[in-house]
Amino acid sequence: MLGNAFEILLKAKLYSIYWFIRAAHKPSERLKYYGYAEVEKKRLINLSVDRGLRLLCHHLVN
Repeated sequence: MLGNAFEILLKAKLYSIYWFIRAAHKPSERLKYYGYAEVEKKRLINLSVDRGLRLLCHHLVN
């Protein structure tokens, strides 16, 4: 149980970044935040939190 809460806490920044992607009006803003999301995904993968990360990101962007 604690593991799932910890993973959600780690992914909170990713949720925030994808919110900015959805809210951005200019393509340049979206591109900037997609770069931030890529860096954050790499950080989470390095922490071995990659379980379902691709599916989460696909869900968040839509």
